[in-house]
Amino acid sequence: MQDIGGSSIGAAIDRMRSAYARRDTEAFLCAYERAAAESHSLRAAIRLLERVYPLESFLRLAHRLNWNLAERGLHEGCRAFLDEASLPWERVLPASCQAIAESGPVVFYGNHRRDVEAFCQLYGINVVHSPRTHEERMKSAS
Repeated sequence: MQDIGGSSIGAAIDRMRSAYARRDTEAFLCAYERAAAESHSLRAAIRLLERVYPLESFLRLAHRLNWNLAERGLHEGCRAFLDEASLPWERVLPASCQAIAESGPVVFYGNHRRDVEAFCQLYGINVVHSPRTHEERMKSAS
């Protein structure tokens, strides 16, 4: 392919933009690799970029994380990704929190629903929501 008029550069950038807009990590990685293969100008730019910022490695990790989350869910997907990526990690809770978490239900009060749900999913904890309003409590009582 030729770089005359920037047509292959424009097409490569359009493919990456499209994949990014769809949040398709696999398509984005393929478009990035294809851009270097099809365009001499982009190949040179990408080689220079990779020396400063290893984008291809990051894209591979992002694709692998995305695949693990889609296939295994948040809790198991994160664990599998960290194991596959050979990243050292461990779950550490302070002794006081560990004892509480192991002994029974924990109640959180306030506007922290998303944070608490994400934390619980990451650690494999079952989340049970209480009714949020008087109307919801009345509906569940009937």
